[in-house]
Amino acid sequence: MTAADARLAVDTGATAAPPLRPGRALRLCYLAMVTLSVNQVLDIADTPVSDLLFILAAGVVGIDLLQGRTSRLAPAGQRRTPPVVLVGVLLLLTSGVLSSLWSLNPALSMASLLRFLWTTMVWLWLMRAVCKTRVELLHLVRGFKITLLISCGAALAGQFGLVAMAADNWERRQQGFYAHPNDLAGLFAVGLPFVLLSVPSQTTRGNDWLKRLAFVGLIAFCITTTGSMTGIASMAIGAAVFGTFRASRFGTARAWSHPLRTSILAIVCVAGLVALAGSDLPALERLTRLLEGDSYVQGSVDARSDLNAYVIDNFDDYLVIGTGPSVGEVSPDSELGYAVSTTASGGVHNLYLKTLLEFGLLGLVGLAVILVTLARRCARLVRPPSDPDSQALAAACLGSLAAAMVFGFFSPIAYQRYFWLPAGFIGVLWAIERHERRARQRALGPLGNGRRGPGNGNGNRPDDPDPAPPDPLGITAQMPVVGR
Repeated sequence: MTAADARLAVDTGATAAPPLRPGRALRLCYLAMVTLSVNQVLDIADTPVSDLLFILAAGVVGIDLLQGRTSRLAPAGQRRTPPVVLVGVLLLLTSGVLSSLWSLNPALSMASLLRFLWTTMVWLWLMRAVCKTRVELLHLVRGFKITLLISCGAALAGQFGLVAMAADNWERRQQGFYAHPNDLAGLFAVGLPFVLLSVPSQTTRGNDWLKRLAFVGLIAFCITTTGSMTGIASMAIGAAVFGTFRASRFGTARAWSHPLRTSILAIVCVAGLVALAGSDLPALERLTRLLEGDSYVQGSVDARSDLNAYVIDNFDDYLVIGTGPSVGEVSPDSELGYAVSTTASGGVHNLYLKTLLEFGLLGLVGLAVILVTLARRCARLVRPPSDPDSQALAAACLGSLAAAMVFGFFSPIAYQRYFWLPAGFIGVLWAIERHERRARQRALGPLGNGRRGPGNGNGNRPDDPDPAPPDPLGITAQMPVVGR
């Protein structure tokens, strides 16, 4: 039980019950998180094992709900999809259906659309259903850290020639278990804020900061083996967003003010920069070639710019419907004249322009509604009066979401599950915090309406409970408050 659960029990006058053992659905979700990044080698009938585990977990949750065994599941209010997010999802899926009907390959478009349906409607709901408290959410975060460690091992094995993880490429860019090096770089960029995460209520040893520092250094090295300059920039932005909120809210500056820790951090940073400058890692080589005007790297950059410019110049063609999911890469002499794949990596390398091309303007609006709504809610959770554990988790989720959104400007990663992972964690965290505040308000009565935040009646937000009714005769004030 976390400190937040204990405080909630005291505020509501309830007896603090011992935490339940993880249920079957949570254990399956944990295993799915551990195997999240090995989708190219562990699959059954072209379906990743992690997806199969999530599907099994969803089936277990469905059976438990039908049989009324909900003790290990989140309450019904926590499982509900927020209305604004639901509107965005429906806009995205509706535009996808309309675009698929007019697609050059309707079967392929519908199959790709099912992926979005599964991710946005079922996968995100599943995480809210199995995470009753922050304890379960941290359990899933630990599983995600393990898959990051597995991917680091794959990148190192390929970099040092121990195991051939993928087909040889003359740039020696590592891609781990993914189809392209940029996909692996995106995973590292999205995952770094969770590696930096330290939850206040968790009992930590004095050397935990050294373990986190070593893990951060490992990810920083491995992302350079992918040769993705976009990944490195996105990772830096995500870490900066996390560090900004972490330092301002939880005193990270004080925690790192110890002379020994500061000295070790400075030495590690300087040594890392010196080693990077003298290495032949793919990221440094690609950056050097770009600055020197190498024709291959410059040609790749120019091709992406041309494809992006095409979508922008033909913006009015996609006001209602697009080319259909996964059907935005047709040849320049196509009778429809859609944007073309002119590079080996293929397609529009901007997530938002690719959504506009394939889903139409309605789909892009839906995606924007989802991301902006979740980002605003996460920013609110970082501030008091949210629980300190929620603030720490929210800072990590916000940094991860920022990295994913920035990376999306240069790579179409909406089909990758890790792109939606911070969105799922934010939804879980918001639901938990709102449920706890509402439970506290019900127990404290009118006294519980004195603070602003998600789930209280003072802000009069659409998803907030109704404020306490007026009591001109003072009858409520004369009645004893339950739980006090």
